[in-house]
Amino acid sequence: MASLSRDRRVRFFDAGGKRKTMRLPAGVTMKQGEAFLVRVERLIGGVFTGAGLDPETVGWLASLDSTMYDKLVAVGLVPERASTLLGAFIDQYLADRKPEMKPRAHANLQGTADRLKAFIAPATPMRAVTADQTSRWRQSLAAAGLSVATVRHHVGNAKGFFNEARRRGLIATTPMAHLTSGSTAVKDSRFVSAGEAAAVVEASHGTQAKLLFGLARYAGLRIPSESHTLRWGDVDFASGIMDVESPKTAHFAGHERRRVPIFPELMKLLQAAFDEAEAGQERVITLGVGGHMNRTLASAIKRAGLTAWANQWKALRSSCERQWALAYPQHAVSKWIGHSITVSGKHYLGDVPEELFQRATGLQTVAAKGGPESGPLQSGKGGKPMVSAAVHFTDTLENQGSALGGTAYQSGRQDLNLRPLDPQSSVLAKLNYAPFRRLDFGWPPVKTPSRRPAKRQDHHHRPTRWSVNRWGFTYGHLWQ
Repeated sequence: MASLSRDRRVRFFDAGGKRKTMRLPAGVTMKQGEAFLVRVERLIGGVFTGAGLDPETVGWLASLDSTMYDKLVAVGLVPERASTLLGAFIDQYLADRKPEMKPRAHANLQGTADRLKAFIAPATPMRAVTADQTSRWRQSLAAAGLSVATVRHHVGNAKGFFNEARRRGLIATTPMAHLTSGSTAVKDSRFVSAGEAAAVVEASHGTQAKLLFGLARYAGLRIPSESHTLRWGDVDFASGIMDVESPKTAHFAGHERRRVPIFPELMKLLQAAFDEAEAGQERVITLGVGGHMNRTLASAIKRAGLTAWANQWKALRSSCERQWALAYPQHAVSKWIGHSITVSGKHYLGDVPEELFQRATGLQTVAAKGGPESGPLQSGKGGKPMVSAAVHFTDTLENQGSALGGTAYQSGRQDLNLRPLDPQSSVLAKLNYAPFRRLDFGWPPVKTPSRRPAKRQDHHHRPTRWSVNRWGFTYGHLWQ
């Protein structure tokens, strides 16, 4: 425990049992000294016992001026305070993180630091940075023409700077807590169909260009981080599986590599590139990394007669996953593509494809059959044809059955007597079910006899006839 003398000296014993003394500045009252003593006791309990400091004490330390903070440093209660100037702190933080970060990630942080120091003077103390300044900095990024995703990316990086300063006790609160950061969901992702992909492959010049396109569209590889690290030793032609190294997710345990199936479209491209590979060549893709990859793809898209789309390589990866999701379980697709199911739904899958709607409703098969039985029965709103629900239902069953069992399904279908509902021949009609005797289903409903039996003059109830109510149920009373 610490004590406060009448001459405003704070005395306590450190972890080694050595007596420590700290003199408070002149002019500090006894009451103020007692309040300071409480803070010191919290520091002693947190530092010497290893329990850590509570947020209130951390904020108090950040609010102390250099004179009082240096007194605490002299008695061993707190470490030396790092530079609290914005520019010096960020530079030191980036230097400390550089050995453990990938070059591209470190370059992204450096870009954010440069933009932040260009707006807020580097000589500004960290504690002096206000929420208004950070809000105006974010507005300046948007005014510079940066996309929403890029602005949120820079804000997230800057939040990391101030959060680290708060963890070190240099500031009490972060001035960027109110700003929105994080990734943004894709609003309109271009789906490159299988036919379009085949046309682009045909229009591409060179085996390497075709293979690079195929790795993105048919295997969902990230370009260029995964495509250019792929080696021929990672491709197993016999089993049809590639072992893909994933630098982006390498810092997550168990996500350093993933296995991806080689579909027939990609197998042809890989085999052609393997036949042309030189002896001793390790890398599957030998093309250089740079803007020429985008220009080469854009030229192939134009020669194929298609309109160019934004985010060319990412759209191919997204299209690959969306096509896989139509035929395979999503947990397997997410494993193949290299991210979680949550990320798939937010960034890659987008809207439900029309193909799934057609497969679920069966309207595609009905329209393909044509003829009087499956064609439009009457004109609907806006001149659009209306399809019989009964024909549509049984046609869907036929399609699903042919895929699930063929002849065996047709046999079972005959046993179940599944066919378009006929009010005169259905089982319900044979049971004298009232709604099938009256097909108008209009409103108001047909009036039916009252439930209560008629009374005779002698007030004796007689057995009533069988009656039918408005819903078609028959009943009778045997009152006596």
